[in-house]
Amino acid sequence: MIMKRLGHRGQTATEYVLILSVVVLGLLAAASALIPSMGQGVTLLTESLANRFANNPLTECGPGAQCGNK
Repeated sequence: MIMKRLGHRGQTATEYVLILSVVVLGLLAAASALIPSMGQGVTLLTESLANRFANNPLTECGPGAQCGNK
C-alpha cells in the first residue's frame, strides 16, 4: 500500500546534488575564463593544496596528530 502511494515520480536528492554540482563547476569554469584574477586564484589554490598534500600525506596527518612534526 505504501509503495503504491509513493511511486517513482520526481527527482531524488542525489539527482538534485548532481545538477547543482554541474552548475557550480560550469560557473567556476566560466569565471576562471572570463575573470583573470579568478583564474589566478584557482591556480594558486590548486598549487597550495598540491603542496600541502605532498608534504603532509593524509595517512600521517589525522585528527589529534601533529601535522608536519615527525
